[in-house]
Amino acid sequence: MDLLITLLMIHTNFMDHILTSSKQLVFATKQNNMDLINFEVNNRERLINIIEELQFKIEERLNSFFTQESLEESTPIIKAWANDLGLWYEKIGKIDDEINYALERMKEETSKEIGIIYRSKESFKGYNLNTLK
Repeated sequence: MDLLITLLMIHTNFMDHILTSSKQLVFATKQNNMDLINFEVNNRERLINIIEELQFKIEERLNSFFTQESLEESTPIIKAWANDLGLWYEKIGKIDDEINYALERMKEETSKEIGIIYRSKESFKGYNLNTLK
C-alpha cells in the first residue's frame, strides 16, 4: 500500500511538472521563441513518457491490491487521485488549445513572410544588373 501511495504522489508531482512545462510552452509561443518552443516540446514529451510509465505501474499495483480489505483502505486515495487526474486533463486540454492557436498564428505569419520575400525576389528577377554600362 505504501508503494502505491508513493507512486501516486510521484505521478501527481510529474503532472504538475507537465502543467508548468505547458505554461512555459504557451509563453514561448506568444514570444515566438522557437528555441524555447522546441525545448518545451521535448521536455513535455519526456514528461509524458514518464507519466505513462508511472501510470502503468500504478494500474499494475492496483490490480494486485484488489482484495476487499485493501480496496476499502485505498478507495479514498484512489478517488482523490482520479479526481486530480480529471482536473489535470481539463487544464492541460485548455492550455493545449491555447498552444495550438498560438502555433497556428505563428504558421500564418511565417507563410505571409515567405510570400512577401518570394514576391520581392520575383519582382527583382526582371532586372539584369550585370549588363549595366
